[in-house]
Amino acid sequence: MYGCADASQVDQYTNTTKEISLYVTTTFKNRNDVRKAIEDLCTPKIKQPDYLPTYATAAAKRSWEKKLDGCTKKELVLEKNMKMLYSTLCGQCTELKRQRIQELPEYKKMFSDTNSLALLKARQYRTRHSTISRKRT
Repeated sequence: MYGCADASQVDQYTNTTKEISLYVTTTFKNRNDVRKAIEDLCTPKIKQPDYLPTYATAAAKRSWEKKLDGCTKKELVLEKNMKMLYSTLCGQCTELKRQRIQELPEYKKMFSDTNSLALLKARQYRTRHSTISRKRT
């Protein structure tokens, strides 16, 4: 659970994020893409097939189209998973943490886009920022 009241917030953030990553890898379809997004804090790019030469045979063209369809399907699943991740992340916040994130200027856009990576980055920033503030006092 992500919280704000404890001095070990950074450890709590790290442990909760690892637990969410583990949950994603056991629950979501195409789970490794979402796990990688959590670890890297950016959406992975789905590799598209190389360009099809103009002189390709009908069989090569059909194979290329199938690969392209597979990439498109994988991108759609990733987009859906990232929205589900947003809900999962929200469910792991204490009420105080939710309030602190809602105070951020980018919160409305983050919420309307259901941008899970922006939410994760905001949590990371808020966790580290409040820990630094406490150390200074």
